[in-house]
Amino acid sequence: MEYKKQEIKKGINIHLIKTSSFKTDLMSVFIVTPLNRENVTKNAIIPMILRKGSKTLENIEEINKKLEEMYGAEFDCGIDKSGDNQVLKFYLETIDNKYLRY
Repeated sequence: MEYKKQEIKKGINIHLIKTSSFKTDLMSVFIVTPLNRENVTKNAIIPMILRKGSKTLENIEEINKKLEEMYGAEFDCGIDKSGDNQVLKFYLETIDNKYLRY
């Protein structure tokens, strides 16, 4: 199993886990922010908004089409409380390139 963690900015970590036990790759991004009254609601709605669309993929249908083009990749996001922090979590699971035929 190969595990890599990289902090790209204070409070933003990328975790890459690669193992030969599965035919997929998983990429997770965790954004850790202090839990405070000013940001708790704003942070909580970010995952809900991103599930519905973005600038380049404007709705759920476009997101699902893109995931299907990526051989059924899966995207998920959510939010947790960990101590005095809020953790925004984003996951992308894709098929391992070695199983793709071009």
